[in-house]
Amino acid sequence: MTGLVRPLAMAVGFVLFALAIVLSGLSVAWQQTDPSLSLVLNPLNGEARVARILETLNAGPDEVPPGTSASILTGLALAPGDARFYSLLGEVAARRNRFATSRALYRYALETSKTEIHALLNTLDAAVAAGDARESVRLLDMTLRRWPGRWSAVEPLLPQIIANTGGGDALIVALLEKPPWRSQVVGGLLQLPRGVPLVLDMLVAEPPDTSAARQRDINNALARLLSLDLTAEAYRLFLVTLNEAERAVSGYVYNAGFSVPMGEKPFRWRVGRNVMADVSVGSAVQSGSGAGLNIRFFDSPVRPGIVRQRLGLPFGRYRLVVVASANGLRAPKSLYWRIRCEGGAELARLDIPEGTYLQREIEVRLEVGLENCSSQRLDLNTDVNTQSRRARYQGRVLFEQVRLERE
Repeated sequence: MTGLVRPLAMAVGFVLFALAIVLSGLSVAWQQTDPSLSLVLNPLNGEARVARILETLNAGPDEVPPGTSASILTGLALAPGDARFYSLLGEVAARRNRFATSRALYRYALETSKTEIHALLNTLDAAVAAGDARESVRLLDMTLRRWPGRWSAVEPLLPQIIANTGGGDALIVALLEKPPWRSQVVGGLLQLPRGVPLVLDMLVAEPPDTSAARQRDINNALARLLSLDLTAEAYRLFLVTLNEAERAVSGYVYNAGFSVPMGEKPFRWRVGRNVMADVSVGSAVQSGSGAGLNIRFFDSPVRPGIVRQRLGLPFGRYRLVVVASANGLRAPKSLYWRIRCEGGAELARLDIPEGTYLQREIEVRLEVGLENCSSQRLDLNTDVNTQSRRARYQGRVLFEQVRLERE
């Protein structure tokens, strides 16, 4: 009989151990979707306890539901080093109007874990409310570095941060360090009337470079200025933020010789959509002169707006000069460069001859007035307005230069 007890005890122990593992696994599986059930399955599950307490606190008004404090203290007893429970005690104290105790508990939570999110957000909120610019930015930096997904909780604080004395300057100093959260905050500032000038000052003061973060912020700032119809300001920002390589191809027309690739950035060459032609930048076919804008037609109609660029020409007289080569070019509904005021009158039209020729220079004069023409658009167009097969474009054309000269 005695010989059976030990194997039986081992079997029971194994079953209980296996059951504990199963219950623990089930508890983990349910800890976010049903934390109450998860705690029943495993009362030691700290994640489920925190989730259950948060669910309880978020369910109703700013009151403390019965049993909340006891559950938090149980969690602390089981996991004394878990900073989240100190934060939860801080939340309970705040709801009971014991604000000094609440702040002390949040501080202790951050001493236990520097990145405890609930303590971080509440301490950040308190620093902003107190007008402490440097501490606000320090906590913002810490929060977004560790918890980038919590941007929605931080963004509403931006107006007050930059309104506080020294807040805008402190934030710009942090942004100049290129933290990982830079573009998020820049995007948020660009939505604020007081934030736009801060971003512009930062981008102008910052040493030019080709980093992805800076280029993204410049593009976002340009897009925001253009959406506000601040075209002149956008063009000035475009010019002053060019790096050394970009300045080498700048002018009244940016990249007039098509020596660098096109893209989707403001004030640069952009290719139109569904133009029914092959548009590329590369070596000149036949002319052997190097870079240029190559356009190959497919014996089909070609829509207007093949390529375009937004300009910021000041008042004055100009010459639009185009150097073109063509091979069997046929353009039944015309092919021409046009400059017009943005949303307004046409300033010049320069038709491109059909046929085959090499490096032909053609030009047209134009004048930009003082009124209603703060920005302009330069584009390569056709007069095709239907998909009629009779307007079939054929051959190739290469533009080695499309430049503007001041007279």
